[in-house]
Amino acid sequence: AWVPQTHMGLGLVYLSQDAAATALEHFRRVEVLSPHSPLARTARRLHGVCLLRLERFDEALPVFQVLLVPPATAEETEQVVFYLGEALSGLGRYEEAVQAYQRCLDVYPDSTWDNLAWFGLGWAHFQRGRCDESLEAFSRYQPGVSANHDAQALFAHASCLVRLGEDERAATLLNRLEDAAPSHPLARESGLLLADIDHRHGRLDLAATRLERLLVEAHEAPWRFRASLDLGMVRLAQGDVERAERHLTVARETPDSAVFLAALNGLGDVRMFVGDLEGAERWYHNVQVLSQEDGLERTDQAMTPAEAYATYQVGRIQLLRGQPEAAATTFDRTRRLARPPLADDASLSLALAYIHRREEARASAVLETIRRTQPGAPPASRAAYYLALLALAEGRGDEARRFCEEAIAGAPHSGEG
Repeated sequence: AWVPQTHMGLGLVYLSQDAAATALEHFRRVEVLSPHSPLARTARRLHGVCLLRLERFDEALPVFQVLLVPPATAEETEQVVFYLGEALSGLGRYEEAVQAYQRCLDVYPDSTWDNLAWFGLGWAHFQRGRCDESLEAFSRYQPGVSANHDAQALFAHASCLVRLGEDERAATLLNRLEDAAPSHPLARESGLLLADIDHRHGRLDLAATRLERLLVEAHEAPWRFRASLDLGMVRLAQGDVERAERHLTVARETPDSAVFLAALNGLGDVRMFVGDLEGAERWYHNVQVLSQEDGLERTDQAMTPAEAYATYQVGRIQLLRGQPEAAATTFDRTRRLARPPLADDASLSLALAYIHRREEARASAVLETIRRTQPGAPPASRAAYYLALLALAEGRGDEARRFCEEAIAGAPHSGEG
C-alpha cells in the first residue's frame, strides 16, 4: 500500500510546483495500482485537475463527469461540480458552465469553493455577453485568490461597463489592472480598450500615445497588428492621412481575419476622408466579398461586424453621389442585419435617405420608431433632432421646439444637442 501512497505524495509535490504533466503520471499510477480504493478516487480527481492546468479541457470533462457518479461524498461532489464548470468554460461551453457553477453555489452555499464559483460564474456570463449577470457575480467575488483571477475579474468587469456605456468607471478599473499586473496578457488588452475609450471621447493625443507605447512594448505579432489598426484609425481622426494609411497597411498583414477586414475598412475610410469615393467603394466591396467567402447565405442572418460596416459605408457613398433610392435600400438592409450601434446609425441614415427622396412621412415613421423603442437613449435623441428639422421645414414651430428640447435633454454633449 505504500507504493500508491508514495505516488500520491509525489504527485501532490509536483502539482504544487506547477509541474502538472509530471504530477499527472504519478496520479495515473495510483489509479492503476489501487483502482478500487478511496485513494484512487482522490487521484482521479487530481488527474482531472492536472488536465485543467494543462488546458486539456476535452480530456478533463469526462474525468469529472465520471466522478459525479456515487459513491461520491458531498465534499467531493462540491469540488467536482466546480471543476466541471472549469472544464466546460475552457471548452467555450459557457451556458453549461454557468449551470455547473450555479449548482455549486446553490447546493453548497458558504463553502470554501464559493469564491471561485462566483468568479467562474462571472467569467462565463461575461463570455456569453450577459453583462448584468456577470457584474452581479463579480460583485460577490472577493479578490485575492490569485493575481490571474483578479486581473480577469477586473477586465471582465471593465469590459461590461464599456458595453453598458459607463466608460469612465471602466477606465478606472482598467488603469488599476495595468498598475497591479503590468505583465499580465490582459494588461495589453486593457491598453487597447483604454485607447478606444480615449478615441471615442475625443482624447486623440492620449489614445495615440497609449497605442504608440503598445507598439513599442508588444513584440508579438497579434498585439502589433491590433495596435496598428487602432492607431491607424486614431491618426485618421486626427487628419493625419499618411500615417493612418501606413499603420492600416501594417495591420493588413495580420492572419486574424477580423483585424484584416477591419484594416480594409479603415483603408476605405482613408479614401473617404480624402474624397476618393471610387477608391473607398473598392475597399468596402472587397470586405463584402471576403465576408461572403465562408459560404453562408446572409439574407436572413446577421452580418459580420466588418461586413455590416462596409455595407453601411457603401450606403453613405450612394447618398453622397445623389442616389437616395439605392442608399435607402442599402441602409434598410444594414439596419435589419447589423447589430447595435451600427444598426441604429443605419436607421437614422435611412430616414435621411427618405428625406432626400422627399418622402417625409416615411422618414418620420422611421424616426418615431427609434424614439418609441429606445426612449432616453442617444439614438432617440438624434431621432428627435431630425424630427425637429422636419417639423421646422413644415412650419410646425411648437412641435419643432419640443423635439429640440428632447434632443438637448437626451444628449447634451452630442452634435445634435
